[in-house]
Amino acid sequence: MATQMPMPKLGLTMEEGTIIAWRKEEGDAVKKGEILLDIQTDKVEYEVESPDNGILLKKIFDADSVVPCGENIAVIGAKGEKVDSATPAPKAEKGKERVKEESSNVNQTKAAAPVGNRIFASPAAKRLAKELGVDYTTVQGSGPNGRIILKDIEGASKQTAPVVSQEVSYGTEPVSPMRKVVAQRMSESWSNVARITLQSEVDLTNLLAVRNASSQAWETDLGVKISINDLILFYTARAIQKCPAVNVKFLGDTIERAEQINIGVAVALEDGLIVPVLKNADQKSIDAISSETNVLATAARNGTLEPDSLQGGTFTVTNLGAYGVDHFSAIINYPESAILSVGAARERAVVRNGEVVPGTTAYFGINCDHRIIDGAPAAEFLKTLKEMLEHPKVMPA
Repeated sequence: MATQMPMPKLGLTMEEGTIIAWRKEEGDAVKKGEILLDIQTDKVEYEVESPDNGILLKKIFDADSVVPCGENIAVIGAKGEKVDSATPAPKAEKGKERVKEESSNVNQTKAAAPVGNRIFASPAAKRLAKELGVDYTTVQGSGPNGRIILKDIEGASKQTAPVVSQEVSYGTEPVSPMRKVVAQRMSESWSNVARITLQSEVDLTNLLAVRNASSQAWETDLGVKISINDLILFYTARAIQKCPAVNVKFLGDTIERAEQINIGVAVALEDGLIVPVLKNADQKSIDAISSETNVLATAARNGTLEPDSLQGGTFTVTNLGAYGVDHFSAIINYPESAILSVGAARERAVVRNGEVVPGTTAYFGINCDHRIIDGAPAAEFLKTLKEMLEHPKVMPA
């Protein structure tokens, strides 16, 4: 009997999905578990499997269609079977759709063939194309099934001659689903939150000394390379423990005081911004924080994050130090009530014991929702974090 296939719901916040491309055409045979189509949620791309063996009798929606979760998108059945006889498919459990990581290593992951107007390129190739100013959609791919890989972009860049134009021209492109969500949430935060901003210069000299002295032992004994950002996340979680007033949500008539400390880590992507969540960060050792943060960031950049990794955040940290930014005011990840901003660590003159000496400092800032977090508790959190970072009393492990 023919079976209807609905648009999957891949998380509590997902309301609709965009069909990027069909891997099969009507009349093609499909096997249960075989990739049938690619969809885009408001955050990441997913490969959706066929729920049954049979023939793809009908594609109800074409590529680029935006379809509400639960609405039927295809019918699968036996050859010659009538589409009208299809019965609804059982709803898939959250997270059951298989997600495959897009990888630039073509020996590990078999790339999908181009379908329709969709151009398949590895994430690394896309990033290099952006850096070199190459339009990757015009490049002939040499990877499996025509996938565009790094060497294709490198070859195209050598053949591209500079073009001199007397007029200013602008290219246009559709707004991606991710960018639409980012725009919506930033506008919502800006409109709804009464912001207060506090900043403090933090001397990181001692913290860097601890890291430099312990880095070899951490790598040998724990198998991880600990970054300054890992240490910042470690101590931020413990500062929240001491100052829980910043770990709250304002819901109009009620106040939620989170019992867990779940820190969102902002990750910049080519198409926008995503915030995977480090759950129960205050209970994790430094090596666990380092390993988990690296896994989350890598999955975010590859578009393979599980929906659960994007939910449950209570406080967010955003670090632009790698971009050379000294200090900035971050937008609160609404409905959270606070976000910590971290600037670049630079060599500056500091005063110790009444003497001006060289040191390494960075500017830390906290933006809070002033409707629920007053200046004093926000300042107390920043002071506590500053004290922890400037005087790390024990090696975090």
